[in-house]
Amino acid sequence: MDPKQSKQEWPILNEAQCRSLSVSLSLLEEKLLLLKLLSEQGDYEGVIYRLQVDFDPVRKKELDRVISEIKSKISFLKDTFGLDYKTEHFSKLMHTTESYFWTVLMDEKSAKLKRYGRVSKKLSAILDPALEEIGQKLDTINRLSHAPSLKNPRPKD
Repeated sequence: MDPKQSKQEWPILNEAQCRSLSVSLSLLEEKLLLLKLLSEQGDYEGVIYRLQVDFDPVRKKELDRVISEIKSKISFLKDTFGLDYKTEHFSKLMHTTESYFWTVLMDEKSAKLKRYGRVSKKLSAILDPALEEIGQKLDTINRLSHAPSLKNPRPKD
């Protein structure tokens, strides 16, 4: 008997419910991956952002164990309900990230900062060109995300 079917002969989950569950579980798995990668990488010291992985080896091991258990349960749900497997291409992730950051940066230009109070006349000469330059670098990331790849070319959007 199909695991999607109950004794009453209707699906346990309809198509929209399956899609919703697939999306939620894939987002959860994505965040678990990020936690695992950051935990393994250790502390990060950036220019204006710092991440301190404040877990001792025992807590890191426990985190790995719990993440494995969660992934096992996700696998059970995927198999039980025949949930779709989501494949995300790094290039598409880069593109959406670049678009998001571009929007955030342009919202910090001097003219937009007026919503928080008076803005110095000197600010636009310093801040806006720097934000534009960062924006141009983000455009480079966007171009990279659309460049042909030798490994598993991404389908058209």
